[in-house]
Amino acid sequence: MAAELASIVADLDCPQWPRAVFPLIGGGLAASNEFFLLPSLINDLVTATGKDIDAERDRDAPARQRLAEIAEQLRDPAHDWSYPEGVLRTAARDLRTDQEFAWLAVRLLAMDTRFDDESCTGSLLDIAEVAAGRPLLVARAVAEIGAVLENSRIDNGRVLLAVHQLTSRGDLAGGLIAVELLKSVGERIGWPQPTRSSLRWLRRHPDGDVRAAAWSVFSAVE
Repeated sequence: MAAELASIVADLDCPQWPRAVFPLIGGGLAASNEFFLLPSLINDLVTATGKDIDAERDRDAPARQRLAEIAEQLRDPAHDWSYPEGVLRTAARDLRTDQEFAWLAVRLLAMDTRFDDESCTGSLLDIAEVAAGRPLLVARAVAEIGAVLENSRIDNGRVLLAVHQLTSRGDLAGGLIAVELLKSVGERIGWPQPTRSSLRWLRRHPDGDVRAAAWSVFSAVE
């Protein structure tokens, strides 16, 4: 079933593809245990964008539209299942340096991040590296991480270690991701001394936008 649904989504001439995406992501892959189809499907569609239809009267960018819908379905909370380790990271691998589709790599890597695991710091540094030097992509990375944080189990110590490592990068990507993480942890645990020290550090970050973001987070409300 999953392979059939994936083939429908991959067929750029099939008008029924929107009906196939939800059952593919929401149930087909999990039910059939054919998770390997996801990286393959994404790769095929990215390749197809090289010949995408460009703003014609009746059609526009069918491959890109399919990728956008897949990305939305992947993050839809209606899909209550977990991805096997490595699947999302594999799907992101070839997108990391893609000028257009690095945003999808950022989403996949954010979804693959475990905030209660020792891999947390490495995963977040990876996202910062993908987004580095691209302010709009940095903003998207912060939003993606924030969305995942809302529904994730968090080990406060591991996240604070990640904040330290990200801040040490000294760049916009690491700094803004660190602010987002610190805000989440601080609000959850009531801003003990280590979190307030990290906030002060970020308010003295070499990047002005990071400093401004850190000053918009308050450890106590007047």
